[in-house]
Amino acid sequence: MSMPSTPGIVRKVASPATPSPARRARRPMLHLLPRRLANGQRVEVVVSAYREDLAWLRPLVRRQLAGADVEVTVYSKHPDTALVDGVASVALPNVGRCDHTYLHHIVTHWDRLADTTLFLPGTVHARWWQRLPLRLVLLPRLGAIEDFAAGAVRPLTAADRRLALDVHRAGDGDGGVVPARVRPFEAWWAANFPGRPLPRATAMGGVFAARRSALRRVPLSLWRALLVQHAAGDDVEVGHYMERAWYGLLRQR
Repeated sequence: MSMPSTPGIVRKVASPATPSPARRARRPMLHLLPRRLANGQRVEVVVSAYREDLAWLRPLVRRQLAGADVEVTVYSKHPDTALVDGVASVALPNVGRCDHTYLHHIVTHWDRLADTTLFLPGTVHARWWQRLPLRLVLLPRLGAIEDFAAGAVRPLTAADRRLALDVHRAGDGDGGVVPARVRPFEAWWAANFPGRPLPRATAMGGVFAARRSALRRVPLSLWRALLVQHAAGDDVEVGHYMERAWYGLLRQR
């Protein structure tokens, strides 16, 4: 169920106790970020959180406090999210899942986007299919990406093109999905990005990074329109479409 919340800066709370060895083993190894980025580049790590324990962000906080080239911003969609001292946190209404969060960040930071932004769901520490691609594929190459890179990429399938959801069960939602005004995915793509061919591939899991230049190749007006679509509810069909759209929007042809 969506939980209403007022957007705004929220109070930083004390960090939870030191995690157990089992929990440490599940961390996404953010210390694997390149120690130095070329030409003074900066990375911002954007986290979309909903009630998760964010202790796995501590290595980045230490690096940030040391004056390194990394900034961390957490967008929290639930008041019970376990925040971490030293991390800027912003409260958002619980709508649109992580894609809404990413779109909100792009729109509100348009004039001050980092050289590279790493987008992560708060669940990345607990889900192996998000954590391992981040650790093994994305982090080692983060300082050298040209436009867009993702932890897990697969070809766009015929099933993706025909995707139209009636029920989707994930997380704490009630199983209902707010349908897109235009569906299935291929019709939604054509309506929102006329003239662009369908993506050849899709980046799954909400774990990816994009250069500022790639984000700005897409007009701000289009990002704003996508953000509005994602505000219709908690589990929105357009969120599943957006997950399949990031690659095609940001990958340089």
